[in-house]
This record gives sequence, C-alpha cells and structure tokens, in this order.
Amino acid sequence: MRLIRLGLDRFGHFTDGALELGESADFHLVCGNNEAGKTTTLRALSDLFFGIETRSPYNFKHDYADLRLAAQIEAADGRRLAFQRRKGRQNTLLGADGSTSLPEAALAAFLGPIDRDFFEGMFGLDHNRLRRGGEDILAARGDVGQSLFGAGAGVLGLSQVLADLDAEANALFTQRRVASKPFYQALDRHGDARKRLREAAVSADEWRQTKAEADAVESRIGENRERLGYLQSARAKAERIRRTLPMVRQIAELEESLAGLVDAVALAEDASDRRVSAIRRRDEALRDTERCTTVVQGLEAELAGLTVPAEILTRGGDIEGLHEQRGAVRDQRSDLPKRDSELRQLREQALDLLRRLGSDLPIERAVEAIPPRSILADVRALIADQGKLRARADAAAEQLGRCRTEAGKLESQLDAIGTPADSAVLHAAVAEAKARGTVEQSLSEGQARLRTLKERIAAQVTGLPLWQGSLDDLIQAKVPDDSTVARFEADFGELTIRSNRAREKADDFRAQLSQLDAEIAALKGTSEIPTADAIAEARRRRDLGWTVVRRTFIDGDQPALTKDEAELFDSTHDLSGFYESSVRAADALVDRKEAEAQRVARYAELTSRREDTVRRLTSAAHDAASCDRSRAELQADWNAAWRPAGLAPATPREMASWLARVVGIVRDAQAARELETSCRRMADDLSGVHSQLAAALAGHGALVPPQATLGILVRQGEALVQRLTQASTQRQSCFDRLVEQRVLVIEAQHQCEACTQALDTWQLSWAKLMERLGREATATPAGVEETLTLLEDLDRRLEAIRDLSHRVDRINENCRRFGSEVADLATALTIPADGDAIDLAGLLLIRLQQARRDADRHRELTARLEAARDDVARTVQHHRDAEAALDALRREARCSDDEALAEAIQRSTARRQAEERRDELRRQLLSSGDGLNIPQLTAEVADCDPDLLHADLQRITEEIADLHTQGTDLGGELQRLRQSLAEMERGRGGGTAAQEAQEALADLREMVETYARTRTAALLLRQAIDRYRQEQQGPLLRRAGELFRTLTLGNYTGLKVEYDDRDQAILKGERRTGQLVDVSGMSDGTRDQLFLALRVAAIELYVAGAEPIPFIADDLLINYDDERAGAALSVLHDLSRQTQVLFFTHHPHLCDVARRRLGAGGLQVHTLDQVVPA
Repeated sequence: MRLIRLGLDRFGHFTDGALELGESADFHLVCGNNEAGKTTTLRALSDLFFGIETRSPYNFKHDYADLRLAAQIEAADGRRLAFQRRKGRQNTLLGADGSTSLPEAALAAFLGPIDRDFFEGMFGLDHNRLRRGGEDILAARGDVGQSLFGAGAGVLGLSQVLADLDAEANALFTQRRVASKPFYQALDRHGDARKRLREAAVSADEWRQTKAEADAVESRIGENRERLGYLQSARAKAERIRRTLPMVRQIAELEESLAGLVDAVALAEDASDRRVSAIRRRDEALRDTERCTTVVQGLEAELAGLTVPAEILTRGGDIEGLHEQRGAVRDQRSDLPKRDSELRQLREQALDLLRRLGSDLPIERAVEAIPPRSILADVRALIADQGKLRARADAAAEQLGRCRTEAGKLESQLDAIGTPADSAVLHAAVAEAKARGTVEQSLSEGQARLRTLKERIAAQVTGLPLWQGSLDDLIQAKVPDDSTVARFEADFGELTIRSNRAREKADDFRAQLSQLDAEIAALKGTSEIPTADAIAEARRRRDLGWTVVRRTFIDGDQPALTKDEAELFDSTHDLSGFYESSVRAADALVDRKEAEAQRVARYAELTSRREDTVRRLTSAAHDAASCDRSRAELQADWNAAWRPAGLAPATPREMASWLARVVGIVRDAQAARELETSCRRMADDLSGVHSQLAAALAGHGALVPPQATLGILVRQGEALVQRLTQASTQRQSCFDRLVEQRVLVIEAQHQCEACTQALDTWQLSWAKLMERLGREATATPAGVEETLTLLEDLDRRLEAIRDLSHRVDRINENCRRFGSEVADLATALTIPADGDAIDLAGLLLIRLQQARRDADRHRELTARLEAARDDVARTVQHHRDAEAALDALRREARCSDDEALAEAIQRSTARRQAEERRDELRRQLLSSGDGLNIPQLTAEVADCDPDLLHADLQRITEEIADLHTQGTDLGGELQRLRQSLAEMERGRGGGTAAQEAQEALADLREMVETYARTRTAALLLRQAIDRYRQEQQGPLLRRAGELFRTLTLGNYTGLKVEYDDRDQAILKGERRTGQLVDVSGMSDGTRDQLFLALRVAAIELYVAGAEPIPFIADDLLINYDDERAGAALSVLHDLSRQTQVLFFTHHPHLCDVARRRLGAGGLQVHTLDQVVPA
C-alpha cells in the first residue's frame, strides 16, 4: 500500500492543506522549518489509518466535530481507495464525498492485519526511537534474540520489560524465605490469626461478672455527671461576679462625677481644637500682613530707578550678527600679510622654472610654455612601455637558453633508461592473490575455531544430564518442543496453585469447625438449651411415658415395651416417678424458651454455621483429591512425552533448561559442519591462486621456492611489480618532461621574436611624439623624463598662483564690507563711530547685553510686586476669617471673651468624656452579664467580698478538674469492660481473628496469582524472542549485515553471531580487519546504525510476504555528517523500491545531500510550505 495524496482538511493548524505524493518515485523527502507542522503531519498519518484519538490535542483551531483528514491510497495489486476520516466514536470512515459511511474492513483490506501500535512501532521511526533502539541493544548486551525481536517486531525496551517482570515477581516471592517479602508477611499474618482463633473461648459466669461491673461503672458515671453540672453552674456565677464587679463600681463613681457637671454647656467635640486653631490663624495673619506691606514698598522704589533702552533691544539681531562676523574678519585681516608673501614666492619659483626650460616668456604668459596634457601622458606611457619591453626581451632570451639545456639532459636520461618489460600479467596475478590475502589467515583461524568448537561440543554432550548417547543420537532424538514444555510447566503450576488453594481452604474450614464446636460447647455449659428440637424431644419422652403409664395403671395391661420405650425405661425404674420427671423437664424447657431466647438464637446460628462449614470442608477435600488425581495423570503424560527419547524427565522447568542446552549443542554442531565446509573450500581456493602466481613470477625470470607460502609469493610479486612499475614510470616521466621542454623551447623562441617586433614599433611611436614636442627623434627617455618633470612642476606653480590671488582679493572685500556695516549701525544708535570697526562691534554687543539684563530685571520686579500685593490682600482676609470663627465659638458657649470660652470648653469636654465612659461600661457590663440586666447584676455584686470570691472560685475549679479526671478514668474502664463483653459474645476475639485470617488468605491468593501471571508473562516473552530468533536469524542477519556495512561506510563488513560462556547467542560487528566487536564496544552512533540496519532488514522481510506499508522516518539523521547521512539515505532509497518511504526533516541541507547522492530522479522533495495552513 502506498499514499498518493494526504489531505489535511481540518487538523491542527492546517485548513484545506494537502501533501501531493504523486505516482512516480516512492522515496519522498518532506522538509519544513520548526513549527511548520511536521509533527502534526506525522500524527495525521496514524489518525488517518486507525481513527482520530478520543482526546486528540490537535483541536486547538478546529473543534472535535470539525476535525477531518483525507487520503488516496493504492494497494500493491493496483486497487485504489479514496476516503476521509472524521472525529467520532463510530462510523468515522467516510467515502471521498465526505458523507457516505464506509466499513473499516474497506481500509483493512489495504492495511493488512496491523493495528496502531504495530504501525507506529514497526513502520514509524524518529531520532528518539532510533537512539532508544541503540540503547536497548546495549542493555541486552548484544543478545541476538532481544536485538532481532526489538528491531524486527517494532518493540522497544525489551530488556527493561523483562527486568521489570523479574523484579515484580521477586518483590513478591523468592524460594529462600525473606521476612520482608509480602508473601511471607501475609503467610505469617495468616498463621497468627489461626492461632488466635483456636485460643478464643469464654465462660457464662465471667460474662455475668463483667456485665455487673460495667453497670456499676455506668451508675458512677451518671453521679459524676450530675455533680459536675452543679459545680459548673456555680463556677459560671462566680466567674460572672468576678467580671462585673469592677465595672459596677466604676459606673457608680462616674455617676457622682456627672452630678457636678450638670450645668456645663454641651459643645461640639472639636470645639477646643477650633478655638486653638482660630487664635493661631489670627496671630499669623497679623504678622504676615506687616511683612508683605514692607516688601511692596521696597519693590516700588526699585522699579522707579530702573531705565530700559528700547532702541538697542530692537537692533539686537543686527548687533549679534556683526559680532559673529567679528572673529572671522579679525583672522582674515591678520592672515593677509602671510598670503601676500606666499604669492610673491610662487611667482619667483615659476620664473625660475621658465628659465630652466629655456623660455624667456614673462610670468603672465608662462602657461604658453606648457604643452597639452594629452601629449605629456602619451610621452610618459611610451617611457613606461620601453622599460617593460626591454625586461620581457631579456627574460625571453634567458628562458630560451634554460629550456635548450634541460632538453639536452632529458634526452641523455631517456637513452640511458631503455625499454622496460610488461608487468600486466604479473600485476593481475598479485592483485588476485592479494584479494584472497585474508583467506590463508581465515583458513588458519577457521581450523583453530573448528578444533575449539568440536572440543566444546564433546564436553557439552559429556556433561549433559540424563543423556548417555552420542552427539548424532542427541541430534536425532525426538524430544518435546519448547511450547510443549511450557504448556506442561504452566499445567503443573496451575495444578500446584489449585491444590495448595484447596488444602488451605480445608485447613481454614477445619479451624472454623473447631472454633464453632468450642463456641457451641461453651454456649451449652451445664444446662440444656431449650431449642425447638429439644422441646419436641422432651415432649416425645413425656408422651411415651404417659402411654406406658396409661397402659399399665389405667388399662391394667403390661405388654412388652417397644424399642423407643425401652430406650427411655427399664424394669428397674420407678415408672410414675420417671413420668413425673419427664413432664417437669418438658414444662421447664418450654418455660425457659422465652427467657433464654437470645441463647437459643445464638445456638441455632452456630449450628447452622457448623453444618455449612462441614459441607464446605467436604467440598475442599474433594477438590484437593481431584487435584492429586489430575497431577498423577499429568505426570504420566509428561513421562510419555519424553519416552520416545528414552529419558526419565525431571521437572518441566529443569527440562526447559535441558532443552536450551540441547539447542545450543545442536546449533554448535551445525556451526561446526558449516565451518568445516568453509575451511575445505578456502583450502581449494588457495591452491589455485598459489599456482597462478608462481607461474607469473617464473615468466619474469624470478626464482620461486618450492615450499613458499602464498604470503611469501605475494610479497615477492609485489616487489617485482614495484620495480617494473618504477622503471616504466621513470621512463614515462622522463619522456613527458622532454616533450614539455621541447614545447617550452618553441614558446621561448616565439616570445623573443615578439619582443623584437614590439621594440621596433615603439621606436616609430617615439619619433613621432618627439617631433610634436620639438625634440629630436634620438632624444633619450631619461632626458625627456627630466623635461616632463619641470613642465609638470611649472603647471602646479601656476595653478597655486591663481588660487592664492583669488583668495587675497576675497579677504580684502570682506574687511571693507564689515567696516561699513558696523559704522552704519553705530550711527543709527547714536554711538560714536570713531576707531577700529572690530572694537566698535564689541562695544555694541556690550551695550546690547546690558540692555537685556535691565529688561529682565524690570520684568522680574513687576511680577514680584504684583505677587506681594496679592499676599497683602490674602493675609487681611485670613485675619477676618479667624475673628469670625472665634465669635461663633463664643456664641455657642454663651460667653463674651477668650478666657471664659476656654473654661466652658474644658467643662464640656469633661462631661462628654464621663458620659461616654459610663455608656461604654454599661455595654461591657451587659455583654459580660450572661443575659442579666444592669439592676440584676448590680444587686448580685452588692454584698460580694472579692477575697472570698477568689477562694470559692479556686475551690470549685479544683473539684471540677478532679471530677473530669474521674470521668475519664471511669469512661476508660467502661470502654474496657464493654470491649471485654463484646469479645466474650464473639468468642474473645475469634471473629476478628477469623476475619484477619481470611484477609491474609485473600492477600496470599492475589499474590500467588500475580506471581504466576508475571512469571508466565516473562516465560512467554522469552520463548517468543527465542522463537523469533530461530525463525529469522539467518535471512534477517544476512541482510542487516549488508545494510550495516553501507551505513558505516565499510568500517564494519557485516554481523556475526558468537556464543558466550552461558551458550547465549551474542551479536557482534565484524570490522574490515576481521576483528569482532561487542555492542558495548561500539559508539552510540554505530549502535544507532545497527538498530536502523536491523529495522530496515525486518521491514524488507515483512513486505516480502505481506501488503507493503509506508515507512515513516522523522529526523533520523540529525547527528550524522553528510557522508553518513548520504549512506543512510541510500539505504532508505533502496527500501523505497519495496515499500513507500516518507522521510521528514527540518534540515534543508539534507535535501542537497539526497540530490547529490541519489540524483534528481531518485526522490521527490516536498516542503511543508506547500501544505499551506489557513
């Protein structure tokens, strides 16, 4: 089955997304950045095939009801199916239209017999599972079975699962008794409970005595409670008096104080604060008014003496502008003499250069002596070209001489070497022998291993228990297979558990029967229990007695007694007296029936329980006997299973171990036969290679020793091939160099001719240019070079003269304009314009700054004056407000001056505080008075003595404490007596002991079941691993070894199986040197590659016999370099020829690695950007 299209209609953050895989190459590389939806796409594949999970986390954008996936798939036989998957509990598989419901069988026909766990475990592999697979191989210590089963069945953590099963079983039970084990703890509890159950018994007198003691204690407890209630009431009253007495006396004192303040005026609570505040504000206002008036007068005087020149302020911008120019003008004027001196010096230098050039032109026409710059550039270029051409001509001549000399030497060497012999045949023979170079060593090692293996097989057969025959007989022996032994072991184990359980039940029922008999005997005591059967029996005896009496005394007949009558009477007894006693006994039983109804009911209950226990005991004994019979039959079947092999078997567990050893011996024998065949084949191969190489050596005249080994012949051949090769290489090298030198001679000749032609062309160009300069054609470049230097220097001087003259003129104009502007401004401001303009501009700035300071001061003083006047008005108003507040207080207090006001406020405050304290005390008194009113509380404390109150309260408290102690002791004693009565009624703890025994037995039963289940699971898992190894070891390891060699870039050539000292098959890697490496000696990355090789090989085997399923790889190669990543991609590409492969990654460079390794047509590259989420 392969995917053609994956639709992410509404899933995770995708909306209407689709991954188009097409119908071409089946190796698909899907690349996407982090958070692009790679994990979502991977999860969508599992949910598509097996249903969206109930609590799927991919509903963060779309509701559960809206989740939808779609796909188009194709089976290996060409069948196709387009379908959709919705979220739901049933009918979640829909047709392509999204409305038609499809049965799950429609999709199962494409998937085959797989479920979600097998799909994700077998056909899904990410980096974490790859790393965990490598760790599992290490944890299994290379065990072949676990390694193959873990990789081939898609199950990880086998070693941990087996370890957990063994640990869980050992935590419950071990053969050696350990007190900390739960099984032995429960067993001890069960034994203790049964012991206590047998010890449980009680007498009727002891029960009546304990009941009387319990009634007496209950009576004393009632008296204690009555006395305690009275004392607690008395203590509550004393406590109330102690609390209320101080409050009642304080209230009386306050009432006396209020009687003297009855005429005090009631003022507001804040009256005192208002008076103090108003007086303070009135005094502060008077002081502030005087201070503010003085400030106003000072400011008015200062403003009157201040004058501000407005004209200067108006022209402030012009004055500042001139001041900014002042510094630049000063600098330019001081720099002018220096610039004039430089100008004169430049003119003198230019005239000197004109004279050196032979010109008598004046300085004003000096520019006429300088030719155009293009001619000067051409002259300089020709001068430079001449130097280069001369250097090239000299170098070419020198190169020509060297090449001719070297060619002569090489011709001499070539003649001396001559023509070497052809070594092709010898080289091929040596190469063939070297290709088989390890065969000789392998043959020696194989023969040594064969001897060791045969010795080990002989020792194993000799030390095998129960066996006396030969190895061939052992191989041909008809013994039960592992499943048969496992079945017998499980059957024996089940019978043992059932038998032990039945015997334990029988023991428990016997203990219960003994306890019931003891309880019945204790209940009977010395008097008969008046049960219905006992009354019926007494009445029967009475009626039989009346029959005999009537027949004897009334009817006068004395026949022989019947059998029933003879059991009751004999001729020696007094018949009338016996009859009277039977009548009294029957009447007494009837009279006691009502009085002893509880005893009768208890007896009936115990009798019924005893009958039920006897019935269950019989059933348990029957089950135990049945288990014994089944065990005998099973033992007979077990012995019969081994009879064809002529063995008397031990237990199934021991025989399973025996079978494992036999399997190891057979496996070793098979390996020995294969190794012997391999050694014989290698010996034949070596003989042919040896003859071929010896003939090749003899053909070249070499002396071949008759007994030389293949290794000696290879070394002799390699030395001869090396000599022949060196001679051939030396001649070829000499010839190649000679050809090269001859080519160089020709090139050097051509170079010399080209240089000569270029110099002739240069001479013609030089003559033409000298003519334009007015020089002779024979002028040397050195002489012309000097003239060019003088002309260029003259040109620079003339340019400097022009620039400096322009600068001097500009400075003079700036100084003139600045002086005119300063004079005009000074005149406008009526300031004398005499003196230097720069000084005058400074004076104008000083006048401007002073005018601005005067203006700022005027504004400041005006603002301060207005604020001071506002302060005067505000302080006057504050004084008026304070006087008004004092007048209002005096009116409230009905007084005319401040002293009377202070006294009135003091009396009002004292009255208010006394009333508030009195009211607060009254509230506290009512709160503490236990519901009594104030008059009642006052009367209660009227004649109370505080000292006597304290003594009474202490005495009552001590007595209450004593009563509490007595009550606690009596309660404990009553509890003890009631517990004793309950135990007597139950048989002195017999019920508790029986319950504990049953609970312990239930715990034992649960632990035995858990232990059996755990051990059976471990056994079945190990058998499944071993069976998988036996079936798949050959083809799976061969293919995995080839893949392992590819993944490790040839560092390992394959996989081998070795056996440790416990005859366990161990997987090892074989290096290219032949060295075998344990998995513990491999690096983490190599173990990951081993697991990947095993998994790919297992998938290839699976798809060869079942419907192919797409293999999903998620970022497997994040720790691989490009070379190893390319090897892994090649392995997955090969797998894609058998089943579709989807490789997900967020590393874009892997796409480039895949294209380079596989070519553009070997894969399809998809990006998750193509699956556009809304």
